Amino acid sequence: MQIEAWQAAVAELKMKPDFREAVFTAGSKEAINADGPALKQWAATVVSLEYRRWWPWALLLAALNATAFIQAARSFILTGSAYWTPFILLLALNGLVLYRMRKQLATLMAGLDKASDNLKSIADVLELIEHHKFEAPLLRSLHSQLLTAELPASKAIAGLGTLCELEDSRHNMVVRLIDLPLLYTMQLGLALQRWRLRHSAHIATWLDTLGEFETLISLATYAYEHPEDPFPEFLPPGAPAELQVKDLGHPLLAATACVRNSLTLGGAGQLLLVSGSNMSGKSTLLRAVGVSTLLATIGAPVRAAFMRLPALSVGASIHI
Repeated sequence: MQIEAWQAAVAELKMKPDFREAVFTAGSKEAINADGPALKQWAATVVSLEYRRWWPWALLLAALNATAFIQAARSFILTGSAYWTPFILLLALNGLVLYRMRKQLATLMAGLDKASDNLKSIADVLELIEHHKFEAPLLRSLHSQLLTAELPASKAIAGLGTLCELEDSRHNMVVRLIDLPLLYTMQLGLALQRWRLRHSAHIATWLDTLGEFETLISLATYAYEHPEDPFPEFLPPGAPAELQVKDLGHPLLAATACVRNSLTLGGAGQLLLVSGSNMSGKSTLLRAVGVSTLLATIGAPVRAAFMRLPALSVGASIHI
């Protein structure tokens, strides 16, 4: 049962405060602002750029341009005159190459700034998870999904973070000066395309896995801070539907101010009618039932002495 797997994962993470604290503080010097959906979309975008074909030519042209410039500058220093024609011709050839590749490079780098903001912090969190050992089956399964690719997820994401920082540097004035002679934009685009071909099939899994780890860590932190809250019991499949709660309280209310209630739904009592004066706690009771049921179905402990329920979906219909 999936809920039982979540409960086991939360119970294990509850007993690992040092690990949870390390994950919370990893990369905290800067906020993690990467846009997960945008990053997934970027990884899935089809770009017809053959890096194996173009990279040797890009490196060769950059080397020839650098050599031509150095030779011309050296001649000018030594003799007072320089022959700039080879360098100028090579610049023109580089310009033609960049013009030929402009659409592919623009598509490859479109939206990358926002999607990849501060990927190094994500890599730090992933590295912490990768180097930790887990016992719960769900945690071990999630952990293995970070290590199934050619590189661990943390190293791959860190590599993409470095490429994204280099992409951002294209707006620097010095880089603009060397962009054409060294084909900086093209070589960066080829490196990004190489990364995509190696890792784009895994990035959605990595981000989803990280999101599930963060969810479980959040639930484990709640369980650690409320050790008196038990995990609910779930009825076996096929058993008559019944909801039993003893001493239920709202999880957002202080223990000293929380009024607890017990209730049973199921069997002959399919309906609970709650009545009373204004500000007597009717809405709080209904919310406590809904929130506790939702917490139960995602593997979290509940604010009650005891809770038993079937696997179910929570719904609400509000009318005057």
